[in-house]
Amino acid sequence: MKKALSFVFACLSPLYLSSCSVNELSQIDWKWHDLPSRMLGSFIFLVFMFTTFKPKIRIIGKIAKGPLERNGKATVPEGGVDEWYWFKVVNMNSFFKVHDLKFSLFIMEPHYSGGKNVMFDSIELKKSDMPFLKSLSTLLGKNENDEFACRIRTSVDLEELMGRDKSIRLQVVAKHQLSGLTSYFTKDFNIDDIEEGNFVSGFWGFIKSKGNNRRDRRL
Repeated sequence: MKKALSFVFACLSPLYLSSCSVNELSQIDWKWHDLPSRMLGSFIFLVFMFTTFKPKIRIIGKIAKGPLERNGKATVPEGGVDEWYWFKVVNMNSFFKVHDLKFSLFIMEPHYSGGKNVMFDSIELKKSDMPFLKSLSTLLGKNENDEFACRIRTSVDLEELMGRDKSIRLQVVAKHQLSGLTSYFTKDFNIDDIEEGNFVSGFWGFIKSKGNNRRDRRL
């Protein structure tokens, strides 16, 4: 019984997991008065891991309505689309990338059936995934593109789709570079969040009518 409990408590300790084999763990002669401190240490370590080494994503709370731009100038319509609806996503981690980003866009409509519910329908995006976003530390470099942020777009007329009684939800799933922990983030929008123009570069959420030369990554 004592060996079985020793094995369980040892498995809770990250230090033992990294330095001992399973056979060695089963043979450890634990001192019972050490168990509370070891359990507390393991708990603190796990809390530190799950709060520090996890993705930190910011979804800008505005939707920009404007044409596709290249070098700060509007291009000819792409695929017959004059204007796109743009969303902006920023990796707010100072030192680590985020990987395997997945984007999903939904229209939400209130539905009453014995109570208030919400009906979800997906909205097509131009592109719904991305390999990675760099960390905010790239701000210190001289890269002409802000690769810690990206803009994603849809050609669906969101204003006509939403009206006054529906809303839009953007969902982002991302994985932390070091720990591999995956988190998801959501942001809801209504028709008043749509503004004419294009997002400025950086981690800000400002929208202006004319683009600048320094751009976020486009999807």
